[in-house]
Amino acid sequence: MDGAAHGGDHIQVLVRVRPPNARELSRGYVKALRANPGGASLEILHPAHAAAKTTSAHSYGYDHVCDEHQTQAEVFESVGVPVTDAFLEGYHGCLIAYGQTGAGKTYTMQGPDEHAVVVSRADDDDSAAAAMEHDAAGAGAAGARDPEQRGLIPRVLQRIFQRIQDEKDAVEGAAATAGDDEDKENAAAGAGADADANGGGGSIDFTVKCSYLEIYNETVADLLCEDPTGGPQPVIRLDEKKGVFVEGLTEAAVTSAEETYDVFTRGSHNRRVGQTEMNRESSRSHAVFTVSLESRRRPFKGAAVQKRSALLHLVDLAGSERQKSTDSAGERLKEASAINKSLSALGNVIKALVDVADGKERHVPFRDSKLTFLLKEALGGAARCTLLACVSPAAQQTEETLSTLKFAQRAKMVKVKATANEEAVGSAAELAAEVVRLRAQLGALEGGGGSGGGGGGGARARELELHVARANRAAAAAAAAAEENVRDLATKLAGVEELSSRLDKNLQSTKMVLRLREDALKKSLSKKGKKGDAGDDDDANAELAELRKLAECPPEVIRMRMEMTDLRARMEQLEAENGKHPAKGKMTKVCSIHWSPYDRVGGVNADP
Repeated sequence: MDGAAHGGDHIQVLVRVRPPNARELSRGYVKALRANPGGASLEILHPAHAAAKTTSAHSYGYDHVCDEHQTQAEVFESVGVPVTDAFLEGYHGCLIAYGQTGAGKTYTMQGPDEHAVVVSRADDDDSAAAAMEHDAAGAGAAGARDPEQRGLIPRVLQRIFQRIQDEKDAVEGAAATAGDDEDKENAAAGAGADADANGGGGSIDFTVKCSYLEIYNETVADLLCEDPTGGPQPVIRLDEKKGVFVEGLTEAAVTSAEETYDVFTRGSHNRRVGQTEMNRESSRSHAVFTVSLESRRRPFKGAAVQKRSALLHLVDLAGSERQKSTDSAGERLKEASAINKSLSALGNVIKALVDVADGKERHVPFRDSKLTFLLKEALGGAARCTLLACVSPAAQQTEETLSTLKFAQRAKMVKVKATANEEAVGSAAELAAEVVRLRAQLGALEGGGGSGGGGGGGARARELELHVARANRAAAAAAAAAEENVRDLATKLAGVEELSSRLDKNLQSTKMVLRLREDALKKSLSKKGKKGDAGDDDDANAELAELRKLAECPPEVIRMRMEMTDLRARMEQLEAENGKHPAKGKMTKVCSIHWSPYDRVGGVNADP
């Protein structure tokens, strides 16, 4: 499934069937799931007919179905690549592993655990099946070192940083080429605009951070903290501008895939796991590993900065459990109860979102659990969301498998309306230059076969139209803000000048009073001098010195004059910057007339 395919209007769903584990084999394994040719649907056989392999009418369709023979790399190509590429383009992303305990969720997300116990399987002759079996019963260190068994998380991280490096190399290569060809481009007639649009001086910068938390018994813990159970507890909050975020959560800045995976591994060692009847390394909490990416691109020197930001949630849910299957008791029973309650709240949210997608008025209970509140934006349609439903093929697990398949089918009906988080940042002059650059690209598309270039050129032109419109609106807003700042500063400067004038008048009056006082002190000193009173002379001289200082450097006047100088400098800067804008006072008209996304491409290049 490519990136375009993933850009559908619903949550993408992949169902992965793991191989049978040692426990199922020892209890008389009977296969109850059959993937249909084409990889988009599967059939679940009724337990009573599974041994006879009779056909059942219980068929379920999804975006992808991976049977027990498909590898980790094939799963990554199906769902990991589209989500990662969309994330790099500025879309929020979310990968959620869902299923009963022991279904292979953790193995699918991160691969085998090098610290787990190996449980061999004598009749296993398939490498992918062996890997999944190791996850269900505990994978060994040898499997953890096998690059073919790496899970989605290390593969996603590798692709993120590989794409980042590719983009940096492309920018550096373009800058070097532009530098070598600068003389030729400047000599060519009419090449100046194209050189500015495609030439050197461009830059690109990426900032990557990651965080890792778990939700255990409805309590949020920071897995990157030295003592996750001690210290202040992170709090999930909702902000109008920032959306849902976790206050007090550690964020680690990273620069490579290896460093990021080391952070993930360190956090995974703090995660709560426990042994149950169905899984020797059962996750007892929901774990959410989040990668945040911010990129700042400047196409050429003097252009506006194109800023992108996105979040990618990689979620490994704790598995649903039945007490009779896991034989849980005491603390494990309490954990299972909290896990099932949280997953039930997730199911209620999905049901409500399906009703909303059908046009019904429904309250979506995101706040019923910490998990659904944290994933509110991802589940609510603001992210490219993919659900990985992991199931067992064994007839003994048919009840849980059927529940997982029905949940996945409902999730597929949730609508998604994700948009790229991209904006142009810069001064009015830089934003105007960005408009000129985008106009040049539109002109090149139109002149190079825009009318007969097929759907690809038209789609690119429409995309550029939207970019031009956004940059134009941002430039208009920057110009309006600059003019408003100039007016505010002018008003403030007028007030300061008036106050300064009053202070000058007061200063003149004060100087006159000081002169009179000085004359009186001098007369008093001359009289006292004749009497020989030295102490009074010193006091009078000190008072005269202070009066002269006040007359020469009044602090209020000095402060006001400094503020006036600063205000004038800021006004001159804003006026100079705003005066360079080629469309000053015309931007609103340009936006309303030429930049509608429904206009034809030719209208975009028309002068306002």
